[in-house]
Amino acid sequence: MRRVLLLALLLPALAHAAGVYRWVDDDGKVHFSTTPPPQAAGREEKVADSAPEVAEDLRALARRLPSSLWKGERDGYQVKLAFHDNGYYVEQIGTASGRSVGSFVGKWAFEHRMIRFSDVQVYRPGVEAVPPLAEFTVEYYRDGVMKLLLDDGTVTYYRRSTDGSGLSLPAELR
Repeated sequence: MRRVLLLALLLPALAHAAGVYRWVDDDGKVHFSTTPPPQAAGREEKVADSAPEVAEDLRALARRLPSSLWKGERDGYQVKLAFHDNGYYVEQIGTASGRSVGSFVGKWAFEHRMIRFSDVQVYRPGVEAVPPLAEFTVEYYRDGVMKLLLDDGTVTYYRRSTDGSGLSLPAELR
């Protein structure tokens, strides 16, 4: 019993000391770890001093993603993104003036720090100039804001939104 109590008291302190590291390997792939990167890694950056804080923020995000709406910017376009609780998403691409140029629809999954998109299709034509997302890394989530590292290396921010206009799923995916 004493060992269990001692272990329960020590684990948070050990996790807190670890921190979270972000590094890019020689192939340009971004990795996150609680241990420093291998010597052969390219750039490294300690992104959080407290692994428990980051982990709790990501757990909170995982609970909030299904049935959530987000607004952000990508490739110079305004983006509205809806994560539906059945595993599908709709991404609407628009101009700064708010005019929609089209939408993507597909499946989404949140694994560790990655939001992955699959089976992506053009839902409303007009988005041909903007490539669909394959995945992005959530660098942090706090107070309704996600800092994202997109699959092309771009950093952007998405904020929680209540504007779901144009983000309903096609009838066959509901």
